[in-house]
Amino acid sequence: MSRWLLARIALLPLLLLAVSAGTFLLSELVPGDPVDFMIGENATSERKSELRAAYHLDDPLGERFVRFYAELLSGELRSLHTRRPVIEILAERLPNTGRLALAALLVSALVAIPLGTLAARKRGTWIDDSSMLVALVGISVPSFWLGPMLIIVFAIGLGWFPVSGADAPGSIVLPALTLGLGMASILTRITRASVLETLGQDYIRAARARGLSERTVVVRHALRTAAIPIVTVLGLQLGALLTGTVITEEIFAWPGVGREIVQAVRSRDLPMVQGSVLLLATIWAVVNTLTDVAYAILDPRVALR
Repeated sequence: MSRWLLARIALLPLLLLAVSAGTFLLSELVPGDPVDFMIGENATSERKSELRAAYHLDDPLGERFVRFYAELLSGELRSLHTRRPVIEILAERLPNTGRLALAALLVSALVAIPLGTLAARKRGTWIDDSSMLVALVGISVPSFWLGPMLIIVFAIGLGWFPVSGADAPGSIVLPALTLGLGMASILTRITRASVLETLGQDYIRAARARGLSERTVVVRHALRTAAIPIVTVLGLQLGALLTGTVITEEIFAWPGVGREIVQAVRSRDLPMVQGSVLLLATIWAVVNTLTDVAYAILDPRVALR
């Protein structure tokens, strides 16, 4: 396992190199002039030319590519608009995205694991059918619809939670529910399938034959083995949450990395876009690696070479 882990770590710089190069080249194809967003389209041509020269926007593509990596490695990659280091801005936004992702993952686990386990225990009954119907509806409902509906009902209608932002008490509840309920739908089906498979094993029948209660059989024996695919999906969901909260953060004006990316794309702040995408790619790679490690710890039969 240690050799496999070292190999994964060694491949990480190559992955990030490819992501950063691809992001830089693709961002150059985005239409629009960053200078127009900075000083307006009605500014004089001389003023625009001065800004382009000051920010090296008129330099050849190869020179800008080399400068991008030099600034990235030195930590001097700066936003075109605020002139603050990108790493500093992302360091302020990432904790908010992390809080939202962990809250959504908690919602997903608290809903899906008990519901999926109950559906497996009551296989073929109305409880099982109802659970799978709820999961199907949850998968089908997009976050860009669910988020506004939660705002209309619980923020505007009932006044229980703030409409947007991250400062007021309870402001994390609605965005966490928006993300977590969608994830719970997938996890519920995975949990049900995994627990069903485990309940049919010989050691489960042996545990029941020893007179153990059904609760003990399910919680202490079945769920432990069934946790392997569940943990895998949870790890993948965490990576997806950390890197895919763009829509939800924009709906709720949540000050995270996703909203920062949207604003940077709108204003064509290329260094901000490039730094943000590279950060999300790093998080995704690290989370996937940790998920594989957890998989191996839970199931000693898995040999990672």
